[in-house]
Amino acid sequence: PVFFVIGGCPNTFCGMQAVMYCASWDCQMDFWWVKPSKTADDEGNCGIERNTLSRHAKGPYKNDPGRSKPFYKPLADLFAQDAS
Repeated sequence: PVFFVIGGCPNTFCGMQAVMYCASWDCQMDFWWVKPSKTADDEGNCGIERNTLSRHAKGPYKNDPGRSKPFYKPLADLFAQDAS
């Protein structure tokens, strides 16, 4: 990961999601939603759903940017441009 955008989810039903930006070895930027775990530990704390640390286009851990992509892609492009 390069950085996270926290508090950027426009949907009030999803809560506590963050966008994670990652760089590949060839300096290509990608991003997707990282989601909280649906279960809490013994102290009542919710952590990160580890399955969302990787990008999924479909399935139970779907977390690709979807309709938010046009809003977050310019930031990825800016970092990719600076890296090249």
